[in-house]
Amino acid sequence: MIGNKMGKWLVLREVKVPQARTARFKHFECQCECGTIKTVRADGLRNGRSSQCRECSEKERFIDTESYIGKQFGKLKVISVAENHKNGQRRLLCECECGEQKIITASRLKIRKPQSCHLCNVVKHGYENTPTYDTWRCMRARCTRETNDNYMNYGGRGIKVCDRWNDFNNFLEDMGERPPGLQLDRIDNDGNYEPGNCRWVTPKENSNNRTRKS
Repeated sequence: MIGNKMGKWLVLREVKVPQARTARFKHFECQCECGTIKTVRADGLRNGRSSQCRECSEKERFIDTESYIGKQFGKLKVISVAENHKNGQRRLLCECECGEQKIITASRLKIRKPQSCHLCNVVKHGYENTPTYDTWRCMRARCTRETNDNYMNYGGRGIKVCDRWNDFNNFLEDMGERPPGLQLDRIDNDGNYEPGNCRWVTPKENSNNRTRKS
């Protein structure tokens, strides 16, 4: 291995390490491309676990989180910088197109691993792009997403979606498929979206209910 390039390490020479626990491993003095010289275990060099010095590794991991604000990653839009994780990982608050907000590490966004929130990612019910699913998605958006045009009349005045209905499958189980030509209506116009306070009605009935309760 002496004289070989292993990642950014140049293997200089073999060295003896006195510690009993590591004595069975060969160790080499290596020089990183930045000039840093460290002692590295042979198995770490072979399997790639150690490919450069800590300083170079930290520079590669550094992410300017402020520059991510406002950027779109699939269905996710970065809203703001969140508090760093206890292990030092930089994190960002993101909002999905469905209105769900989630804190994601900047390193995961950098490699574009998540493209949507968990709720959208696990949808396997086959109702995507159907009137029922669109109704559920819009219901949540106007209650949770401040950028939604209708937020002021819903989430802005305290209207919430019950925890059970944050899962589409539960909403479908409670309300069934949306009948053709009908809309989702809250019986109590000041109440939340929850079982017992919602029904399918015609657009006229929906309008009349809002008028009576306003």
